[in-house]
Amino acid sequence: MGAVRRARERGRPRRHQDHGHQAVPAAAPETAQKSAPLKRLGSAEEVSHLIVYLGSTQADFITGQTFYIDGGQSLWGDQWPIPDEIPRFPPYPID
Repeated sequence: MGAVRRARERGRPRRHQDHGHQAVPAAAPETAQKSAPLKRLGSAEEVSHLIVYLGSTQADFITGQTFYIDGGQSLWGDQWPIPDEIPRFPPYPID
């Protein structure tokens, strides 16, 4: 007899299993996109670049680090307003 079945028989409440995306409000992706300095969401391919690098021998000396793949959002913070337009580079006229 499994542990879950035994727990139900004892009257304990069944543990709620949330699959992550069900708890996210519908407007969350749009809000995240507006608050990111790059004004877009990252793709799975962009995340995979870091995963491939960390799995390679070139990352052998990296230990105990936290990597934020958020388009600069964690560095930007709430102190400065993010312009609605995507910045053009270079931001000055070229003669």
